[in-house]
Amino acid sequence: MLSSIIDENPILGVLGAGLFIILGILLVGLGILQIFIARGLWRAKKWARIVEIILMCLGMLSSIVSMIQGNIAGSVSSLVISGVIGGYLLFSKKVKETFA
Repeated sequence: MLSSIIDENPILGVLGAGLFIILGILLVGLGILQIFIARGLWRAKKWARIVEIILMCLGMLSSIVSMIQGNIAGSVSSLVISGVIGGYLLFSKKVKETFA
């Protein structure tokens, strides 16, 4: 599919390669950030809990936007997962005691 798009618009091939590299670097950076957040959660650091709640809220917002755009099937599962994790970290008494 990608090769047919590049054949139709050659300038997109040059830009596409650069975008893939930038996207790859960005995703690796986000993965490293998630490792640090996971380590913070494992060690019961309050900052890690707050950052993860914020990320779950952003994930829920992204899922809602995706549902509005028409991707219902994948967005519902992502919305539920983000909601459950975010809600657990935000409202559970046990979690609040652990990270206090």
